[in-house]
Amino acid sequence: CQGGGSIGFARGKYAFSGSSTERQFLDFASAYIDASWLYNADVERTGVEGRLRLPGNKFPDHGPSSAPQGHPSCKAPNAADGRAAENLGLLHIYLLFGREHNRICGELAASNPSWMDERLYQEARMRVIALVQKVTLEEYAPNLLGVALKSQAVSYDPAVDPRINLLFATAAYRYGHSAIPGIYHVGNELVALRDMQFQTCIQMLNSDAVIEGMPSTPINAVDTQFVADVRNHLKTSFSFNSGAADLFSYGIQRGRDVGLPRYNDARQMLGLSRFATFEAMTEGTGVDPA
Repeated sequence: CQGGGSIGFARGKYAFSGSSTERQFLDFASAYIDASWLYNADVERTGVEGRLRLPGNKFPDHGPSSAPQGHPSCKAPNAADGRAAENLGLLHIYLLFGREHNRICGELAASNPSWMDERLYQEARMRVIALVQKVTLEEYAPNLLGVALKSQAVSYDPAVDPRINLLFATAAYRYGHSAIPGIYHVGNELVALRDMQFQTCIQMLNSDAVIEGMPSTPINAVDTQFVADVRNHLKTSFSFNSGAADLFSYGIQRGRDVGLPRYNDARQMLGLSRFATFEAMTEGTGVDPA
């Protein structure tokens, strides 16, 4: 923030356990790679041939009543995950897989005329989930980590606890924020992320041009650098009334909110050695320890 202002922040929801003094935070996201960001209780369906409701091959919008104060023209696209409209690229990943769901429904309905809406929906959903898993494990993760994942046959094991550790979810899992690009290729134009958050104009864009331009919009490096669009111009569902937000600051404050341990304490918990100096901690990172 600038000029002594403040940034709006909503504390994480937690469960009341009665006698326990330890605060247990709630995680509403699925721990599985199950495309739950596309399929959840809020997903809009047509009720015909298992299809998702994508009027004009785009997500329906929430309508004028959803406009935050100060943004009367805002009609945020109504994806199953309410965060989709925060990011032009993110929204169109949702849209791409939503279209693929409907394409599969069309093929299945043609080859299985006796199947009803629910059967078609679940069969298409199963195939989209498999596609998301394949892309995640065979393409995205190896490129992110720099190594191929072990190739071995795996099957569902109900004895395995899939829950994500709070330390990982709140700290390490925020690595992707530095990778967010500030500029997107849309047809022959370059569009700034700051101009495409929760705005009606997202729906007015040529979605095909956005999707076609995404391969030409490389992500940024996973490091300590954030584009200005998410540091000085970010809009979130609870920042409209307090001005722009700062994603980097949110990450730090969220760690405080949930009570993350200090960095050296976390390393020790994971069986790693403690750092004695800032120089040792930042070696090879490009960060100035001063």
